[in-house]
Amino acid sequence: MGVSKLSDKCRKCPKKNECNHKKMEALAYLEPCGQSSGVNASQPLARETMQINVGGVIQIVYKDDIEKAIERELFKDRFMQFGA
Repeated sequence: MGVSKLSDKCRKCPKKNECNHKKMEALAYLEPCGQSSGVNASQPLARETMQINVGGVIQIVYKDDIEKAIERELFKDRFMQFGA
């Protein structure tokens, strides 16, 4: 959504109300608050972590990495059955 105003030349014109050729000046561009496009790309993503026991040692890992590794191991043979 843009924010604009009438140009100085058109504001001073005596026929500004009847004219159909008004010139506008852009002031700013506003992004809706609900979209994530305004998030700074240099900031790290907030990722959920979990604790797992690996050989008796508690380690903190990212939950989505563990889910991807489990899916990869569960479904690795399904996609290679027919030479795909």
